[in-house]
Amino acid sequence: MNYAEYMNAENGNEAHRTFYNEVAQDAKVKVSDKLIKETREAIAAGDEHLNTIPLKRWDDLAEAWRHRISPVLKERGTAYSISQGVCTMKAAARSAALK
Repeated sequence: MNYAEYMNAENGNEAHRTFYNEVAQDAKVKVSDKLIKETREAIAAGDEHLNTIPLKRWDDLAEAWRHRISPVLKERGTAYSISQGVCTMKAAARSAALK
């Protein structure tokens, strides 16, 4: 899915998850076992947006993976932003936690 398709999708939440899951997969993002555990705990507690994990942590992870995420976003028709990095990292963590 490219960025224009994501932005024009009727099903916003599903398109958001699909887009950032694809970005995370294409960027080959990996997350730590500790983050997987925290993500599982957050989901189990009903935190579907993973907001109980501090934003600073997501920001730091997004910046650490920027070199891998940015080119994938560019290929899909958009530029890197910290918020897109965070969405990508949350998608990677959620995906790993739900395996």
